[in-house]
Amino acid sequence: MSLKKYEVVISGMGGLFPGCEDMYDVEKKLYNMEEMVEEQQLWYSDFGVPKFIGKLRYSHALDNKFFGLYSQLYNIMDPLTTQSLQYSFEAICDAGVNPFSLNGSKTAVLMSSAVSEIEFSVIEAYKQQNIGLVGQSRGMQANRVSYFLNLQANVIRC
Repeated sequence: MSLKKYEVVISGMGGLFPGCEDMYDVEKKLYNMEEMVEEQQLWYSDFGVPKFIGKLRYSHALDNKFFGLYSQLYNIMDPLTTQSLQYSFEAICDAGVNPFSLNGSKTAVLMSSAVSEIEFSVIEAYKQQNIGLVGQSRGMQANRVSYFLNLQANVIRC
């Protein structure tokens, strides 16, 4: 069985990086070989905890109306989901592409995520309103990006 070979270009990045406000800070620190993590003297270092820690400057500021999220859903939404929207948009812009030029295109969304520590408590707390699962579902993260940009290809969550 022969495998098909595909060429892939990653031309844009977005995300949260230790000690950086935006992608320009990341670029500057990488080119200047600056450390983005700090050594911390921890009392529990005997337990195998790494002594280098990267601290993120995170603010939970997202324009929910811009991304088409009504307030009730946005207020209980997992921060990983809102960040996936924000940084997907940032990565597309960083690639030099107008995100809205992708409208209706056959562009796939591939995403991987981890379990959030607040996931189960929020689902339980909002069970009566039937929105807890919608706001906390990791399976919806890639779908939200695809829906916002009106993409017509497959959505894959790993």
